[in-house]
Amino acid sequence: MAEVESASKLYWTGGPFRVLIRCWPERQQDECDKAVTILDECRSAFQKQFMLFDPIVSGRPLAHDRWSKLFKPEHRNNKITIGNALPGTEQSPGRSVIAETTQGELLDGLSVGGAFDSQHAKAVIVFTYHLWDEFYRVKIAETLRVSTKQVTCDLMGDIRLIRNVIIHNRSIIEKKTLQALNFLPGLWQVEQGELVITSAMLYSLMEQLNAIRVDVVE
Repeated sequence: MAEVESASKLYWTGGPFRVLIRCWPERQQDECDKAVTILDECRSAFQKQFMLFDPIVSGRPLAHDRWSKLFKPEHRNNKITIGNALPGTEQSPGRSVIAETTQGELLDGLSVGGAFDSQHAKAVIVFTYHLWDEFYRVKIAETLRVSTKQVTCDLMGDIRLIRNVIIHNRSIIEKKTLQALNFLPGLWQVEQGELVITSAMLYSLMEQLNAIRVDVVE
């Protein structure tokens, strides 16, 4: 059920997960109940994104172990390619080299806490924000017969800022963004400079999304 509750810095600090919509008492209860159901569906959609991420992260050490046995340290700068053709041969649709990197870059990326972990975590965050902003937030607003701007969430507001850093500022956090963050400083150690999102950071974010709180403002 929707209810009025005082704000807390973190949505969840332990115990059962519970989504919550806080709105003024005059709203009809059936509308509020429908909105909470939509928010619960939103949480399930977030969980599916995390479920896609977790097996990739869990399997990455196995891939690192496999490739590290095949590569020699002195060959770190040697190229490795992905595709169905050899480099330097004639390329055609379905028979081509579509990506290349060095052996060292591949091993570094596959290492625990490496660049691939952060890149995948960023992709989850970007897609999570768009699920919220372009679909579930709109559905909640329609159900409660308010404008989309009246449906607010401190956590999603911060995720919007992080999304903008990833997409528009090449993952570099500037001072003005740090000052604008409201929720995440209580969850992550976010500093000015390059944004690196670890698996542990994404896990802690998912905990808070599992207890997401939404405010409907007048």
